[in-house]
Amino acid sequence: MPEKNWRFQRVWDEAKEPSQEAFGRGIGISGPMVSMIATGARQMTLDVARAISRKYGYRVAWLLEAEEPEKPNTSQVAALEQAYRRGVRETLAAFRRFADEREELFTGLGEGRAARAKGAARQVKKAEGNKHGPQSPPEASPPDRAREG
Repeated sequence: MPEKNWRFQRVWDEAKEPSQEAFGRGIGISGPMVSMIATGARQMTLDVARAISRKYGYRVAWLLEAEEPEKPNTSQVAALEQAYRRGVRETLAAFRRFADEREELFTGLGEGRAARAKGAARQVKKAEGNKHGPQSPPEASPPDRAREG
């Protein structure tokens, strides 16, 4: 007789979903599959464990192997998230510096002059658009006599 999956059953009980179908939908499996995993007729897959982890916060290692702790330390998670956000901010700042330096290398203009040049170019394009009215298709050029002959 298969061994009951008590960890899966515990998550299901604590989820307080109105039905096994609702619980299964939340983790991407059918209602009957919920019952089969809980009773041990089927093994919990890595994909199901990951879905439970994302939705309910349990560790995949605990779900599959009973490796403690069952949930991650929230202060460690917060510290990792903060470090991640700091890394993203630093990466974006470095990218902006790179883009500015690259622009300066290609234009030969200092940072302030390059920004003013871009602004002036935008104003010229805008003025040209207003001066000529709405864009019309280019006129067809007369056929080239050399190609016809």
